[in-house]
Amino acid sequence: METASTSALYPTRVAHLHRSPIQHYAEHRSYSWYVDIDDLPQLPRWLRPFARFEGVDHLDGRPGDSLRQRVDTFLATHGVSLPGGRVTALLMPRVLGRTFTPLSLFWCHDAGGALRCVVAEVQNVRGERTAYLVPPGEDGPVPVVGTPRNSGLQDGYFLVRVPEPGEQLDLTVSQHRDSHAAMVAT
Repeated sequence: METASTSALYPTRVAHLHRSPIQHYAEHRSYSWYVDIDDLPQLPRWLRPFARFEGVDHLDGRPGDSLRQRVDTFLATHGVSLPGGRVTALLMPRVLGRTFTPLSLFWCHDAGGALRCVVAEVQNVRGERTAYLVPPGEDGPVPVVGTPRNSGLQDGYFLVRVPEPGEQLDLTVSQHRDSHAAMVAT
């Protein structure tokens, strides 16, 4: 299936409400790029230090693996294959040699264009990353079981609502423990 290149820049307002173990609220403005990982934007050489995408900044893989190779490897470990499929992503670029992406999302489509799954990768302030396979949800949140490494959360689950971006971008991730939302991020 031939599709047009997708690339958009979304200004964002990210809000975090932590309810447990300590109540805390934070909000900040940022931006994210919505891209086709097989057709990443290429800025002019003089602007590349200010925005570029590298495979090493996402998921696990071998040195030199492309972003697509890393996504395909992650999917294969979960029994998902996308021959001829398209993967779009919401990412923050590497800027001046540094990267911090609290949440990266990869929408994985089969060759016919149907959404098969979403890969949600979470990065903490120590740079530790954990990725989750999210089943496609209609418009509501879907449960994802698992806890980030070194999160201090002994058991629990996430409710994730990650519809593909359109004119608006509206995502929600909530972390639950003991039947209560310990953290909500929008």
